[in-house]
Amino acid sequence: MPYIRKFANTVVALHEDEHELYSLASKMPFDDCINLKAKLTDLRLSLIQSFLADINSNLVADSANLEFSKLCQRLQIIDTILNKPRSKNQRYVITFKGSKYLKKTI
Repeated sequence: MPYIRKFANTVVALHEDEHELYSLASKMPFDDCINLKAKLTDLRLSLIQSFLADINSNLVADSANLEFSKLCQRLQIIDTILNKPRSKNQRYVITFKGSKYLKKTI
């Protein structure tokens, strides 16, 4: 029997509740989902800087002075879950567009 959180209560999930949750989950784009297997160390600053240079981004100059996690946050390629930075699935999209930029996916 599945349970869900409704406001401050944990209740047995009705069929309608499950359907609504599946519907909401399917609306979040894959690229915006956090990859729970990925870590911040899976990303390489040199590859990100190369990508930024190739697309003539203003962040190339800033990337030398920014903390790596802050740069990744500005690029929106990481998010934090349980106080740990994790890579989003967006890195796979970048990999498909130009595989030289990011290392092999997990």
